[in-house]
Amino acid sequence: MYCLPSFASHWLMPRLHDFHIKHPQIDLHLVAELNEPNFHKEVVDIGICHGIGDQHALEHTFLFCDYVYPVISSELLQKQPLTQLEDLAKTVLLHDSLPQAKLSTSWSRWLLEHGVCNIDCSSGYRFNQVDLIVRAVLDSRGVALGRHVLVAKEIERGRLQPLFNDYE
Repeated sequence: MYCLPSFASHWLMPRLHDFHIKHPQIDLHLVAELNEPNFHKEVVDIGICHGIGDQHALEHTFLFCDYVYPVISSELLQKQPLTQLEDLAKTVLLHDSLPQAKLSTSWSRWLLEHGVCNIDCSSGYRFNQVDLIVRAVLDSRGVALGRHVLVAKEIERGRLQPLFNDYE
């Protein structure tokens, strides 16, 4: 089985125990890598990927929609209330340092899509892995753009809070 490392650690791993209980006869070999395998040349039974990409000849099953929204630790939100988009100028923004990557998030793109153009997105901390971004926001280092599938459990636990009612 293939999937991205961040998806494996935040979505798949918490569900593997239940999967094993329901299907004890299935042995699982998980390969979590950034580069998607070539399903035509490599032996991969299942791949959890974002979109179809160039693998059109394979069988596809839609799992769910994902969406991106700002998240903050509950601790930081108590210290620094952020009630409107313009308040983001008062805090540290946590960035994905790989803007060209398939699933990267971009503060400048997100703010532009929400009609905000007066916030300088050039400052803050940059990370090349989503796990590091999630860890930084959990540690109250700033506000991150979170992919719902990767931050939902931390929101359920009350450790992270979505901002600006942009959470569905």
